[in-house]
Amino acid sequence: MDDEKTLRAIDVGGFDMFERGSVTLTDGGGKLLVGNGIAYATAATNARGGFATADVSDPDNLIELSGSDVTGTGVGAPRTDIALNGSGVGLLAGTFFGSNELELYNVTNPEDTFDFITRIDLESSPKSVTIGGGIAFLASGSSGLQVVNYMAFDNLGIAPVVTISTCLLYTSDA
Repeated sequence: MDDEKTLRAIDVGGFDMFERGSVTLTDGGGKLLVGNGIAYATAATNARGGFATADVSDPDNLIELSGSDVTGTGVGAPRTDIALNGSGVGLLAGTFFGSNELELYNVTNPEDTFDFITRIDLESSPKSVTIGGGIAFLASGSSGLQVVNYMAFDNLGIAPVVTISTCLLYTSDA
């Protein structure tokens, strides 16, 4: 994504790179995360913050799903970095009007980018966030690393299900 909020799908499958598709987002211009055919872009160009989403499952036909849905007077969201836990929770980190924050959102519907869950105040301004096992790791420049347990380790009590399949490849010289 460039500074003009244009998200591009680039084919790098051969010796030459070429553009397959593009879409200009209403909001964006910040850090980008892609998962399950959806691109999540922090709304660095939006004074209210938040994030935007786009369907990137077809690289030839990128489609904006939603700009930042943050609305209202005095309402805002961080816009520095975003992380997803794979179970429908998105973490948005940054500073909004002098408040250092980590906000959690329900991201199960990529067309709703302001399904707010909760806010966690941080000691210093986060520059980047990554997650694992219900813990957020926030890089905060000269302030170091902030570690936040944002979710219980086992909140559903449901064991994972693993499926293994085999594939037999047969070739014949005949």
